[in-house]
Amino acid sequence: MKQQAIANGLRITAKQYLEQKEFQANVKIRYNSDPSLATVRVINEEEVVVDFIEPVTAITPGQAMVFYGVETPEQVIGGAWIQKEQRCQLS
Repeated sequence: MKQQAIANGLRITAKQYLEQKEFQANVKIRYNSDPSLATVRVINEEEVVVDFIEPVTAITPGQAMVFYGVETPEQVIGGAWIQKEQRCQLS
């Protein structure tokens, strides 16, 4: 049986509509996936780090992702392309 990679974060490029330097958001990494709560940190104009509260699976570089409001889940905060995942250390 194939195991899916588990990650606790990712880095993105080509961010769109991100005005705050750090915020929490519900993040969807696939169109039909459930949103995952994360802390989003804007490092500079080209790089953003997303740290998930709970580890997620199936992060795929090159895919688009979307940030939604925590208080207003229907509100799109921004979007970006996944650059790379940050793997969890499993104990």
